[in-house]
Amino acid sequence: MRYGADHKEKTRQRILDAAAVVFRRQGFQAGSVDDVMSEAGLTAGGFYAHFESKDDLFAAALVDTLRQARIVYGKDDEQLEGDERIASIAAKYLSPAHRKQVERGCAMPPLLADLPRQSPATRQAFEEGETESETGRGGGDAPQDRQGGFPDREAPFARWPKGPQP
Repeated sequence: MRYGADHKEKTRQRILDAAAVVFRRQGFQAGSVDDVMSEAGLTAGGFYAHFESKDDLFAAALVDTLRQARIVYGKDDEQLEGDERIASIAAKYLSPAHRKQVERGCAMPPLLADLPRQSPATRQAFEEGETESETGRGGGDAPQDRQGGFPDREAPFARWPKGPQP
């Protein structure tokens, strides 16, 4: 049986989506390749056709998850500006529904604790993915973006009150 030209890419995306769920729910150490493939509805034998290792999968899933950060860059917030946009994003991010769905919510809280124990390549992939997520475009030019601070549209939480100031 022949598959369509995009079958391999669609399968890889299924695995990435499943990995994001499993690693958020269980963490990197506890989440196994078998768990990820089961979540994707696939057999573990097909894993290595898409990824070299579990570390490679974690790096790719982390970057993919950051690219899909729909809460911060959601379509329903684009028409809002300034404090109104920040309040809308914060309300969604801090909502009970978002907090209760760890495996579908923001990747930062459940996955960042695993990052220091990952390979240098995984940490680099995270930095590049985070830069892309912050700037809203393909990464690579973050140092220039950051020199003058965060423009309002690029980092909605940069102006969020930090609590009482001394």
